[in-house]
Amino acid sequence: TITVTDSIFTNNIAQQGGAIYNAAGQLNLANVTLNAGGQTGAGQNDIFNAGNALVQGSNTFGTDITNNGTWEFDTDSSNIVNGNISGSGSGNITNEGLLALNGDNSAYTGSFTQNGINSVTTVTDKFFGEGSVNTINNGTLNWATEEAWSGNLTVKDGNFNIGQDAQGSAGAINSDITLTSGSIAKDAATGISGGSSLT
Repeated sequence: TITVTDSIFTNNIAQQGGAIYNAAGQLNLANVTLNAGGQTGAGQNDIFNAGNALVQGSNTFGTDITNNGTWEFDTDSSNIVNGNISGSGSGNITNEGLLALNGDNSAYTGSFTQNGINSVTTVTDKFFGEGSVNTINNGTLNWATEEAWSGNLTVKDGNFNIGQDAQGSAGAINSDITLTSGSIAKDAATGISGGSSLT
């Protein structure tokens, strides 16, 4: 088990898990900050996870995360991801708290699930990549990005707000969107196409 709490990582120039490398075990993070330290561009993978990661408290990720395992943003956690998230189809990310995705996450092709009635995910840059499977079971997904997206999204009992509560969306959404009992609120110039269905 790797446990990191109340810690700040800065000026790390190593890659591929240079700060935290979890090959298969349990990773617990709480109240951590990882700063880019002047590094720019993709590939500054301060965290590599192929095991199980639990993220609690208030966290800021300024550099990249590679997730090929299970990654959970816990209930009542507040998380800002300014770096990029990548990972293979075996990856699984769950958000039950507050999550701001401000980086280029198009290299992540695993699954993303949002649970919890008060959970919120806000996207301001590129969402998870084509081939990823994204499910909003509860809470709200705020779409505030101008980046075009092609992917798979299912909204069950959650809310998909396009430009609403997080202004600025103008990117085209060419996706399979399935709405079962949630809601889609469109308050921006975003165009929606693809195999969308309302059931």
